[in-house]
Amino acid sequence: MDDHQPIISEIAILAKDDPKFTEKCLVLANDIQSNKYPILQLVQDLGPLLTNSTVDDREKERLNDHHQVVPAVIKGLTPLISSKNIPEGLSTQLISSLFQHVPCQQQQQHDRYNIYQFIKAMLDKRKEELKAMGLDAVYGVISAIDSERDPRNLLFLFKWLPNFLTTMELGQLTEEMFDVISCYFPVDFRPSVQEGGTVTRQDLADALCPCLCAIPSFAESCILLALEKFESELYVAKLDSLDLLITGCKNFPHDIYKQHSSTIWPLIQKEVFSSKDRDDKELENKCLDALISILRKLSIDTEFSKQITKDMIDTLKRNIEPNAILFIPSTKLIRNIAQASPQIAEIVFKEISPLLINMYTITTTPLHKAIILQYLVGITIIYLTLNSGLNSEGVENLEIVSNICLKAVIDTDAQIRAAGICSFSNLAPFVSPMFRNYFYDHLSVLIVLKQEVIVREAIIASLRKYGTLYDVEIQNILSNVRTNNGLESLELYLEAIGAVVCIPQLSSFSLSILVRNLFLNLDVSVIAARILKNRLDEEEVTISRHLNENENIVEKIVDYFIENINNLNGERFYDYLNCIAKILMIVLRYTEDIQEIIVSKELEKIQSVISHDLTIFILFGLLTSLKLYSNIVIDVNLLCDMVIETKSLYISSIGSQLIGNIVNKTVDENSLCNCLNCIESKCNSILSRNQQINNGINLVTCTTKALAVRGSPLVFPWANKLIDLSSNLLNAAKVFQTILDDGDDYLHPKSFCKRTVLYKQRFFSEISGYLVSNYEDGKEHYLVILGYLIRNVPQQILRLELKKIIRLILLCLGRCEEVEVLLAILTAINVVIESKDPIAEDYIQEFLKYYSKLATFDRSMKVRILALQGIQLYSRYPLYKLLPLKQDVLLTLSKCLDDKKRLVRKEAVEARSKWFLIDAPI
Repeated sequence: MDDHQPIISEIAILAKDDPKFTEKCLVLANDIQSNKYPILQLVQDLGPLLTNSTVDDREKERLNDHHQVVPAVIKGLTPLISSKNIPEGLSTQLISSLFQHVPCQQQQQHDRYNIYQFIKAMLDKRKEELKAMGLDAVYGVISAIDSERDPRNLLFLFKWLPNFLTTMELGQLTEEMFDVISCYFPVDFRPSVQEGGTVTRQDLADALCPCLCAIPSFAESCILLALEKFESELYVAKLDSLDLLITGCKNFPHDIYKQHSSTIWPLIQKEVFSSKDRDDKELENKCLDALISILRKLSIDTEFSKQITKDMIDTLKRNIEPNAILFIPSTKLIRNIAQASPQIAEIVFKEISPLLINMYTITTTPLHKAIILQYLVGITIIYLTLNSGLNSEGVENLEIVSNICLKAVIDTDAQIRAAGICSFSNLAPFVSPMFRNYFYDHLSVLIVLKQEVIVREAIIASLRKYGTLYDVEIQNILSNVRTNNGLESLELYLEAIGAVVCIPQLSSFSLSILVRNLFLNLDVSVIAARILKNRLDEEEVTISRHLNENENIVEKIVDYFIENINNLNGERFYDYLNCIAKILMIVLRYTEDIQEIIVSKELEKIQSVISHDLTIFILFGLLTSLKLYSNIVIDVNLLCDMVIETKSLYISSIGSQLIGNIVNKTVDENSLCNCLNCIESKCNSILSRNQQINNGINLVTCTTKALAVRGSPLVFPWANKLIDLSSNLLNAAKVFQTILDDGDDYLHPKSFCKRTVLYKQRFFSEISGYLVSNYEDGKEHYLVILGYLIRNVPQQILRLELKKIIRLILLCLGRCEEVEVLLAILTAINVVIESKDPIAEDYIQEFLKYYSKLATFDRSMKVRILALQGIQLYSRYPLYKLLPLKQDVLLTLSKCLDDKKRLVRKEAVEARSKWFLIDAPI
């Protein structure tokens, strides 16, 4: 006491807004926290102040005497009742005092929040004491939360109110409690900037719903409220009402739904029927979910659920014709009704399936037959899924539907045939072995017959479905398929084999067949290579490891290539060679520690045919997936010669990509400089001779991109070389779009290439800056280069540089005639205009001038459309900016009304309407 008495004395004479007052209080608080100053001693020392008749002195310690102390005391209540040492009954006194002396809704937002936290703490820590208070506690909570408007507080309240409602007996206050909560339904709330937007309307709606459905005694009021709001025109009110109906199924008695079922069903039916004209299906899906939940609840009463199900089916039966206007929504309703329970599914199946079977039999239109069949099978699957233990009647029904599907499989019409195969595939988990064998007999024939696309897709899907469930059976079928009708049937067979590669149980079997065919005659090898490459694109890791470990695929491909290199002449084999190069590249990514050993061995073999320019493909496959720190020495000089001297632009492109890959992954700076010097020397040589110029451009482009992607400062001299070439060669300008394109495999991180995160931003910034700084009349190719750069640059990067390049963009719109460039710039600038970027407003006059000109650009319809769309977007800008330009714009648009293309006229009409009405009275 001796140490702290002086501090207590000082506090007594200090004003509470004096900084020293806070300072002294902190000293006491720290000492209490460190056990240097017992709390009991503090109370004794404060004795004179606690009993002081002067409010200004006493308010520092008392709860009820003055409003200024209430917030601090409320804040301390929650940790106080959490203490294990609090005497029994004290927490009840505290909350009673709070309810009696502190009007909650008169406090500040954060103080109300603290009160709610205290009540929640009582509910969590002192539940029995709270229950003992009975209706006093209920009334206190009602009074505290009544008229709360802050969304943060409401969200907090809604999260713990269900617990409170299920804990307390509401008794005669049930109606009052429901009224206090239901006043917020449906939630109509838009976050304000002041609140930070942390609470959304959906957050509040999701939290409120469990409160209204928390206890059975709310059932009648809640259902009536939901039905009332569901009939309103407010979209969110409908959604929230359906949520109430769904959530209520958990706690409300089924009698309440039984009582209101005659009202609920017509409302849901009406909403689903009207949703056929809406693109947004959220409300429709919510209606269907509500229907399932309610019927599931009603299925407790077997007789009633049976009767109401039949009534609903009778209502919908009249629409079960494919050409009926309400066919689709009616079928959706029936399918969802069937999902409610096994009993209801059986009723629906018995009521609907005979109708559908009869309709399928008498319908002559193939499309309608296909729709009916798919719908029949859908209903059957629901019935079979919910009724796992089929009785004899169920087995008989399944056989009837299976027979119909089998007949459809061999129908002469493609639509019916495809529907039959898809339907039988969907029935796969339920079909008996006998019917499966019938289906396999048809399938083994169809696999090798040329079919329409929809039928072929159905066959592939069915193989995957049955292969997943019955792998042994599908393996037997595919093993016994006969391909006696030449190359076309073999290709179809291999496609079927490729379809089941992704099934683990069939992977080894199917891959062995593909690999075997990969090394037969060249015609077959071309087919097998394409299919295997496509499967690798879908599932790299598993297939690659299997091919390497079990098939020795790399060695086999290289040996086969060397053996057949003289038979691979002609561009018709380029796709094949590209496929085997990609196969090698992907497989070698996953060879782990033995990668260098494999590649070194195959490179030695390839030396025997290294002079042949087709060898570029195999080198590409072997080298592009080498790891960054590979010890394999690559002769870049030889590669450059092969790339430059070849007469095939395609081979030159593949070789240039390989060199780009090497440049990107060369770690040592000296080695990189030597490599670049070699490439530069070769490029200068061919460009100076003015021969095979496109080969040189390919090599410069891939080298530039490789340096840009790795973030090397050496990229800019190479980019400048391309800029100089563009003055005479349009192809050199076009390559700038590829530098910012992410679609190239040869620089992909999967191939262990080095890729810096912001390389696009850096490259675009530097090159666009160079173009702006050095542009002058006569350098029109600068405008073309900028357009091709913009084509693939991300919008965020463009926005950062827009102010710097705006002059060149405007010049490009005014002078450039290249359609691709104009499309790229118009597309990018329209996004800027739509977002109302300040720079679009600053240059509104210039943009509208050039857009008006391009609206009549005769070389491209797409350019005209984009220009007109941009003019439309400008109609939403401030009126004072638009009025001076209105007449000129309308004059231009009137010319576009006679455009020869309908789509252009459509855009012109819309743009003219918007501009005509910009100053019309609202």
